[in-house]
Amino acid sequence: MDLTRALRFSDQRVAGWSARAGRRPAASCQLIERIASVNAVVVLRALPLLVLVSTACSTQFTAQPCSIDGDCGGLVCELRNLQPVCVDPEEATLTIGESAPATGANQALGTGMKAGIELAFREQNAAGGINGRQLVLDFRDDGYVPEQAEANVRSLLDVQVSATEMPRCPSTSAMLAGGTPVSATRLTRGPKAVLAILGDVGTPTMLRAAPVAIETGTVFFGAFTGASTLLRDTAAGDCARYIFNVRASYAQEAQATVEYFKKVGITGYQRLISFDQADSFGQAGYDGLVTATRNTMGPFPTGIDSVTPIYRVRYVRNDDSSVPAQAVTTEGYLGQLLANDTTGNPIAVGIMMTDTYGAGTEYIKALRTWQYDGQAAPAGKATRLKLYFSNVSFVGPNTLAERLRDLGKVPGSATANFVDSVVISQVVPNYQGDLSKVRRPRSRRSRATSRLRCSSRASRRTGGRSPPSRSSTRSRPCPTPGSGSARRRGSPRRTTSTPTRCGARSSSRTARSRICISGAQGLQFSSLNEAASHEPAAPGSGGPRARPAADLGR
Repeated sequence: MDLTRALRFSDQRVAGWSARAGRRPAASCQLIERIASVNAVVVLRALPLLVLVSTACSTQFTAQPCSIDGDCGGLVCELRNLQPVCVDPEEATLTIGESAPATGANQALGTGMKAGIELAFREQNAAGGINGRQLVLDFRDDGYVPEQAEANVRSLLDVQVSATEMPRCPSTSAMLAGGTPVSATRLTRGPKAVLAILGDVGTPTMLRAAPVAIETGTVFFGAFTGASTLLRDTAAGDCARYIFNVRASYAQEAQATVEYFKKVGITGYQRLISFDQADSFGQAGYDGLVTATRNTMGPFPTGIDSVTPIYRVRYVRNDDSSVPAQAVTTEGYLGQLLANDTTGNPIAVGIMMTDTYGAGTEYIKALRTWQYDGQAAPAGKATRLKLYFSNVSFVGPNTLAERLRDLGKVPGSATANFVDSVVISQVVPNYQGDLSKVRRPRSRRSRATSRLRCSSRASRRTGGRSPPSRSSTRSRPCPTPGSGSARRRGSPRRTTSTPTRCGARSSSRTARSRICISGAQGLQFSSLNEAASHEPAAPGSGGPRARPAADLGR
């Protein structure tokens, strides 16, 4: 064997082993035998190299210590036996934890969040991950049960409980929303802890999971809830630095909702109703409604119940069978409104719903069925009552729309549909805006899933009735011959428009209608009845026509 070639080859291999902090390919270690096969003179001349190579091939080595990835020269800095050392990125995945409902009455809320996270992770991993590290989601099903959510997060963070040390976060030992404290002593991360908690779903579950996460110094990111308690108030103290919110609060949604009610002619608190879940989630929505009503319609009269100034009915979490009784109670209240108003004029009533899709469907179904049941009493309920249902964004808009659409027309009415006058506040960016962070996810989603369908195709499949679940919230118009709008499937939609300002009419023809509320901090509303009753696409228009935002609510 040529010694010069052997030395050059060896130098390259040894340099590679050093850079990779002890990773030793078996084929390279055979180099010792190859050099040893040369004559004794060569072996003596190459003795320093053989010692170096032998050391590299030893099973004993010292990993390079580090503080950050930049210390590792192409490797990444990772904890091994509680010590930060340089390792191969392939051996250092970034595991993110999530607890959300994948079973039970509200499973669609969790499965949707999980699917979105996995889609984002797949795309990032395909692009090389994070400095070569692959992202991994460790998902735990909590069934929308607070106690299970807490148990999941404790497991994900491998929580270690101190016997004597006091908690470092005030929220750890606090009775949040009337619940029991998560711990009276300090909690710390264990050696098997995930990097962060992402996409927790629900207010009651968040109030058990978030205190555990932030007590251990773990990032709690992007919870699917608009509650103010803990996430947006001072309950966490200095530990609030571990909380990252990416959506509007329920208080902001309530403000936009009351402004919408006022827009459609509801001017007094007596004609507002709250249908909400009987827990911290429902309370957050109700508190926001009371505050928004006071800000928009003026102070409540003296002498009324200061705790419950607005009429309210509540259902039991994860129990849709508790809804019919609340609907009957609401029917009594609506009948009293009709009896007290002797003008004979229409009565507009706004119902803010802090709910989930199952309970919301049952409630709307019950009230609409009662309204058109043909019974004489109370007089005028079918002709005078104008009911407007506004759901908070957490409801699960796709599933709610799908269930209401499937109910079809209201029995006893020739024209009324269950989706009529049902809106959902939305807290995401305007999907028509000329923003790359809005357009690109829509394009990726259309490539990655088969759920997106053109509204005209959906209309053909359903006999002319466009399904609101996939057209009201996510549908895109179909190109028509000669429209010049044909494009390759999955490619980004080109646009030079800017986001529509409040009060302006959009020139875009889309399958999704919006209500633009001034002062609502960018919040929008999806109207289910508009999405379910699109006019046919005009020839060459590029898609179905939707009524302008300014027309909604008339």
